[in-house]
Amino acid sequence: WSTPDSPAWMNLECDSPKSVDCFAEIQAKVRARGPSPPVSPPPPLPIFELKKRKPPPIEAKTYVPLKAACPGRPTYIPPKPEPLDDCHDRAALIESMRQLDLKRDQNEESMNTVIYDCEELYARSKLSQVEEDGVPPSPFYTISSKSDSTPIFESRFECGNLRRVIQIEAFEFELIARPDINTSGHTQWFYFSMSNTRKHCYKFNLINFLKPDSTFNQGMRPLMYSRLDSREKGIGWVRGGYNICYYQNNIKRKGNAKPFY
Repeated sequence: WSTPDSPAWMNLECDSPKSVDCFAEIQAKVRARGPSPPVSPPPPLPIFELKKRKPPPIEAKTYVPLKAACPGRPTYIPPKPEPLDDCHDRAALIESMRQLDLKRDQNEESMNTVIYDCEELYARSKLSQVEEDGVPPSPFYTISSKSDSTPIFESRFECGNLRRVIQIEAFEFELIARPDINTSGHTQWFYFSMSNTRKHCYKFNLINFLKPDSTFNQGMRPLMYSRLDSREKGIGWVRGGYNICYYQNNIKRKGNAKPFY
């Protein structure tokens, strides 16, 4: 009862003869009882097996992501630094591009043919087609013959953001990017694939970007990956293209007086 750490009033009370006799009596009873039997731990709780739940049925309006392998050689490093786009007078290049845009808008003989539309692809069937056993999904445009040089665009893979492609001339195309998810319409980058190409110069006009300027005007070139170069030469992602420029076009944003770039 009395310990060195006990308060003073407890020491006084325990030092009384009655308290000492009481403590001795309790101590004798404890010794007579003997040691307490060992306490065994309680049995473990039973293990329950959770039933495997079946996945919910896919509704008709649910779009399944396309299973497409990413291009190989992601760690490829070019043997030497890649040059910038060598344009001596980019201001003159931008002005010439604007003049070509005006002539193209006034030319009634332009093709203006939609050759890719990801939203229409989803609307054609109840579910977006999933690549299985190496069989790719049906493209938007079907080649009619071996002489058909219309390129096949695709962006139904991870991070692909191509919304629509309009063919203006045989080798000129207008590209519309799909806005980023959970944004009010942010479009400033692009990622798509292209096949059925020919050895020719292709011109791409990306017409719905938002920022008023870009490092493309300082010589940056887009990244490109060729399966043929990867297979035959071991080349991965490299910078490509020339006569690259970034400028304001004549297309106005929906519900906004600001233009696209």
